[in-house]
Amino acid sequence: MCENTVVRTLSPSAGRTDDAVGVPAGKEKWFAAVVNANAERSVARQLEALGYETFVPVQRERREGRDGRRRTVECVLIGGVVFVRCTERQRLAEVVRLSGIKRFVTDRARLNAYGRHLVAEIPDDQIEAFRLFLERTRKPVAMESVPYVLGEKVRVVEGDFKGLSGHVVRLPGGDVDVVLCVGALGCARLTIAASMVRRAE
Repeated sequence: MCENTVVRTLSPSAGRTDDAVGVPAGKEKWFAAVVNANAERSVARQLEALGYETFVPVQRERREGRDGRRRTVECVLIGGVVFVRCTERQRLAEVVRLSGIKRFVTDRARLNAYGRHLVAEIPDDQIEAFRLFLERTRKPVAMESVPYVLGEKVRVVEGDFKGLSGHVVRLPGGDVDVVLCVGALGCARLTIAASMVRRAE
């Protein structure tokens, strides 16, 4: 069993780099690079060696080894994806050429005037909130492949997730699902007591 159970991971619906339109060249953005299977950590190390900031979401999982002993291991939450922060010029000139990177996730909801998909950009606050989710959670986090259409925005005011903002779906029994969208990749969902959230201003 996972301590933070992965209910469903993403299979990113991504356009290839040569089918995507970029963003302004000068500003650093978070992009989601699609990489070879089981290569998330090695690609991240290569990027970090070149001076780029990376993020590979992981959760801790209890697994039984061949000797029958249970061990805690880290498992990648979003298989085949490495988040990298760089400029558009760096992405096209260096990052995309790195061994192991196949393409970048594109935003299927956004097209330019020529009908081509734009490369997905993940805002800094979404990446930081996602980090907070994974660092503080003691409960299961579920990844959903389709972003929610939700109601009002709330802020968590108590407990491990104090300060985190997100949107919610109310559930029977007084709990809510706090939903954090991670750009074009979907949403992370965590059940939390309704008493711990307030309407965000």
